[in-house]
Amino acid sequence: MSLKDNAGLIKMYALVDAEDYQKVITGVTVEETVAKFTNKGIATTVKNPQEAKEQFEVTGKITDIQNVVIEGNTYFYILLEGQANVFTANISISERLPFLKIGDEIKAKYVEVNKTVNSIVNLL
Repeated sequence: MSLKDNAGLIKMYALVDAEDYQKVITGVTVEETVAKFTNKGIATTVKNPQEAKEQFEVTGKITDIQNVVIEGNTYFYILLEGQANVFTANISISERLPFLKIGDEIKAKYVEVNKTVNSIVNLL
């Protein structure tokens, strides 16, 4: 789509991702905009090989659970009784995540992200 000023002159061009309409690429020319969009698509689908992180297991009672949307993806932030760290989980790891509530007992495998945050990789 073209982005025009108040006088109707084209100033820039934009492409909107049809699958995630919150992602917008802009450029001064159509060619530049398409190139940016194409490069971004390649960058997001090609993943750099990463070292496998050590996985740990945790069992606990949920004391708080919140969900947030980050760049169109739903993440759950979970606090467990007796655990100081926050546990995060992407909606894609389990269909059960939206139904978890305070007081539920969970068992999960996770990897350490940093000193205070762990990422759940499997809900058991």
